[in-house]
Order: sequence, then C-alpha cells, then structure tokens
Amino acid sequence: MNIFEFNGNGVLPGHDYADLLNNDKPRLNAFVGENTRISGHSGVKALFSPKSSYTVYASDRHSLDALEPSGEYFWAPYLNSMGIACVPDPKPYQKSAGGAYAIGGQYFRNLTEDEIKDLLADNTCLLEGEAVVTLCGMGLGHFLGIDGVVVHKDDGGFAAYELSGGDICGITSARIRAQTGTGDFLEIKFSAGSQPEILTETYNYDHMRAAPGMCVINGKTLILPYFPPQAPSSLLNPQRKVIIENFLRGAAGGHFTAVKDKAHVHCIWRKTKDTGCTLAFMNSSYDSHSSVEIDAPWLNGVKNLKVTGVYDEAALRSFENGTVRVKIDLPYMSVRMIKLEWN
Repeated sequence: MNIFEFNGNGVLPGHDYADLLNNDKPRLNAFVGENTRISGHSGVKALFSPKSSYTVYASDRHSLDALEPSGEYFWAPYLNSMGIACVPDPKPYQKSAGGAYAIGGQYFRNLTEDEIKDLLADNTCLLEGEAVVTLCGMGLGHFLGIDGVVVHKDDGGFAAYELSGGDICGITSARIRAQTGTGDFLEIKFSAGSQPEILTETYNYDHMRAAPGMCVINGKTLILPYFPPQAPSSLLNPQRKVIIENFLRGAAGGHFTAVKDKAHVHCIWRKTKDTGCTLAFMNSSYDSHSSVEIDAPWLNGVKNLKVTGVYDEAALRSFENGTVRVKIDLPYMSVRMIKLEWN
C-alpha cells in the first residue's frame, strides 16, 4: 500500500492498479476491522530503541551512517522471512519473565546491567554477533559464560561452512554456508565450566574445525554468531530455519508460531485472546497454495478448535499436537487472515 500512499495524488491510471485495489478493498476493510495493530501482535519481540543513536559506539567510523543502529533491525524481517511470527518492539524494556526476545546490534547499551541480567536470565533470547560483542564490550560476557570473542572477516576463510550435529531437513550432518552473504563470523571463547549446547560446528576451507557455530546457552539463549549484512542471503536457508524453530518451540512454545514446510509463506501477524486468536499469512512467492500448516505449540490442550476466514473462506483440515492444517486459497503475492476459536 505504500506505493499508493506516497504518490500523493492517488493511484496513477497508467499503472493499471485501480481495478486491483478496488477489488481488494472489501478484504482490506475486513482486515482493518480485526484491529490489526502492532500493540496487539503476539510472537517473538524484536527489541530496538528509537534512542540508540545516542548510545551507539562507532569509534572506527566517521560518518552519519555510523549513527544508524542498523543491527537492531535485523531480527524482525529475518524471523518473518522464516515464517515465524515476530513483532518489532520499540518500548523501553521492563522486567519480565517467560518472554521471547530477539536482540541485535548494540541494543544492550540502552539497558542497565540489572536489566540485561534479568532479560537473559528470565527469558528466551536470540542474539546475533554484534549483540554478543556489545555484551562483552560492556564487561558482561560472563552472563553467558563467555570469556572473549574474535571477529573474523566473512571472506577470510576462517569459517567456510558449518556442520549440524544431527539430522536437519532429512540430511545427516547438514552443511551450511558460513561465508559470503553471512557477514563477519564471531569466534566465541567460552569460560571454563560453562556448558553451551553446540548446535553446529564451523570448519575452515581446509576442512579443519574452526570454532563453535550456532549454540544455546543456559537453555534460554541462542546465538547466531554473525554480523548480518543488509542482504543476509546465506543466512536464509532451511537448515537455519529448522534450528531456530526447534529452539523456540522447546524454549518459548507459548510465543512461537510458524508456517511449516512452505518456505515462502510467512506468519506475519498474530493476535491472541483467551478463547481464540487471529493469524495473518503472506505468500511472497509466485506459487499458489490451497492449504497452510501452522506450528503452534501453545495450542496443545485446546479442545473444539474452529477455523474461519476473515473475508476469505477457510476450513479446518486437521489438528494434532499443536499443528493446525487449514484449507484456504492462498494465491501468489497475497495476504490472507484466519480466526482460530476454542472453548
């Protein structure tokens, strides 16, 4: 819709979008009627601060671009691109327990030491490389059992690929790219006595083990050890999607909602009430689908589940172990919304 809002004079006739928008207006009005505001969105919260330009450290860069806290904006589109419901959260962090948060860039500099300690100890967290470096730079790496870190350029050959520790996507010891399109790699050195769960191991161009890759600390914090570039193409693959989904499903099931199997169908919005929820899906591919399978462990134990569409027809095909299969026409490059209700 931004294409048309920013023209200033309405839809340009020569672009032939008038009929498309006119036909879609009833559906869009129905979506608006569901009160689709970010404040009601459920899922993993991607934390960022509008004031980060005042706290960011940029000693090695001398330009206005250095004041942009771009790392804080990584997780929201990244998780959404994997079909995982995620909401950007600009509100100041308040002590909480049992939440699910994604932290990138230098966001930690906006918090006090006690707030960081509570955030990591009492919640499920996702961190990328710059967030870990920031934590260590503040002298707080010990919160995660980290003694030190070393940053390696993504084209330096230190980390060429990762190998998974088990079967992923039906592949034993799945090989995952660790250079070119991933951003710089972060070598993490854990303190004696710490017991991180190593999910992948990285290897250099000569097939020698280099360092731990993706890992989970204290069962609550998953680290993606990269400094993601603006277009993190090599971080977008099925293996990483499954690793992150498995972690969130186990550690933060109440906040986890994702679309299964279809890589280009994303759960972009979720609003939950006591006896129901509303979900929105986007099909960003040029393939049309007639059903969608939803991974929602927070639905375990729910009885008498009903599915209805918001404007479009939808029907429940099956529901078992927190997985819901819904019949709904999902044309290419479209958005659809459904309601789940129970008692």
